[in-house]
Amino acid sequence: MNIPEQSAARIADAPITVLVAWRANSAIGVELPWPCTAPDIHWLMPCVAAPRLLLPALKQQRPDVLLLGQEIFDELDAEELVQLQTQLAELHILLVAQAPTPELYDQVLRCHFRGVLSANCPPEACPNAVRAICQGEIWLPRAMLSKMAARVMDARVFGHTLLPNPAARATKASNLLSRREKEIVEFVRQGLTNKEIARQLNIMEDTVKKHLQNVFGKLGVRRRTLVALNGCKPPDRRGRRAAAQPRLT
Repeated sequence: MNIPEQSAARIADAPITVLVAWRANSAIGVELPWPCTAPDIHWLMPCVAAPRLLLPALKQQRPDVLLLGQEIFDELDAEELVQLQTQLAELHILLVAQAPTPELYDQVLRCHFRGVLSANCPPEACPNAVRAICQGEIWLPRAMLSKMAARVMDARVFGHTLLPNPAARATKASNLLSRREKEIVEFVRQGLTNKEIARQLNIMEDTVKKHLQNVFGKLGVRRRTLVALNGCKPPDRRGRRAAAQPRLT
């Protein structure tokens, strides 16, 4: 992966500040090659070891880059991911994963992260990745970048709309989902479990799971948090009753 020459020439009095979030007992903590001794990178201490500590630490220290361990990423809820996107818009997030998969790359892009770093990467890859994303690059394998380019080209050829913002994602979700599915998504966004959703809607928990599987398929996601991020317009709870009682003229 080529790194712009100017990224290595960052002025000495303004190093790139990096915060690391990972669990001390995870494989990432053992194999991630940091801290490096690059003069243009400053590692902030202490590391964040729990999801609940992440947002406060980011707001207090305001790093340029967050190296986010996959174990902590998996425990972040939808509201926390939204805050990462909205309240910390200038933050460059690089996910650190033990064994990245195509599905993980897709999740990272949906969350607007800057890329994925393998926990088993060589020592020079970590500072190179940090410099690259601060220069506006995406840190992904070449094969994955090629697939991304092909998807963008296909979207243009077939007239599909790319959805870069939450409002557009909500519109798409509203068009795809049924009324019941929208109700369930709204409860997911509120943080309810499947059992709690079933109780609210007076249906079986298995029925909730089936609806969620349909939602996953329609939105092209694999996690509840990404369902909440895609969002949808809340269902019009008067719609069904209004349709049953047409206005007389």
